[in-house]
Amino acid sequence: MGPTFMETTNYFKTHVMRKRPYIKMEWLEMAAKDPLKQEVQPDGRIRCWIYVEEVGK
Repeated sequence: MGPTFMETTNYFKTHVMRKRPYIKMEWLEMAAKDPLKQEVQPDGRIRCWIYVEEVGK
């Protein structure tokens, strides 16, 4: 897979990715494009899930 160009918030870059350095941006892009499951949270944010073969989850 080539480079990803997904926009993220500053909070995501400075807090989420710093706490979870194992997460790859390409996984996030895959989840946004073709989620196995999607849930809209009460605050309007959308959670998307995929299965990542590389980590077995």
